[in-house]
Formats: sequence, structure tokens, C-alpha cells
Amino acid sequence: MGKVIPFRRRSHITCLTPWLQAKSDESGDQEIPISSFTVLVLVDSIASKYAGGLARFDRQHPWARRNSNLCALIFMSGGELNEYLGEMRRFDLALGRDLAVGEAMYGEWEACPAIRFENRRDGFPPAWVAIYDTSYDPGPQRA
Repeated sequence: MGKVIPFRRRSHITCLTPWLQAKSDESGDQEIPISSFTVLVLVDSIASKYAGGLARFDRQHPWARRNSNLCALIFMSGGELNEYLGEMRRFDLALGRDLAVGEAMYGEWEACPAIRFENRRDGFPPAWVAIYDTSYDPGPQRA
């Protein structure tokens, strides 16, 4: 069997990272701006399911940005987005449970109950952000 090569698509992402800085809003929640296609992953899901936890995730995704609850990764095309989502399925990280997808013009593309999307600007262009929903209760165990 061949050697497994980790997903390492970084060159097109690096120029976008200044737009993906987390900041606190007035309610104390941290928000992450949505740019192009943005995958949002729950930090606790990465810690519990990703092989090697947060430390390995951070090493393999140095261009990702995160706050205390969400990690965000930007993709420029749907093909790259789908490729990455397939990689996350290998670690049992699933859309709708552990991650969501936002898009710069339309906001929420794939929902997750722990993540809400809000538009911070009236008019054009929109200014979508993702915010961890502090009222979210995963129950006794998220499977």
C-alpha cells in the first residue's frame, strides 16, 4: 500500500488569512468573517476526533484561524472545498454535526446547530460572519 500524504493545499490560502482574524463582538461571542468558501469546524470536535488532536491539526493547517470555539479554513473553489470535506470525513468530522460551510455572498451553505451566521452589513457586498452559538447543548455525548 502506498504512503498516505496529508492534505497540504496552502498556496492559494495564504493571501487570504489577514481577513480571517477572530474578533469579539459586543455580546462577548467571537466571530469569524466569511471569505470565499469558509469551512468552520468546532474546536472540541477537532480535539476529540482528529488524529493527534489540536496540535496536529495546527501543524497540518498553519493557515487556519481559530478562536476558542471555531476553526476556519478558506477555499477558493468548490472542488477544493469538496476535497477537504472528504479529508475531514476520514476523521469522522461531519457536516451538520462538527462543521459548517459559509460563503461570502450568501452566508450559510451547510448548517451546524452550534454555528450561526449573521450579516454585519446592509447592502452590497454583504459581510457575513460565523459565531459559535453559546446556547448550543451537544447533549451528553456528540456522536
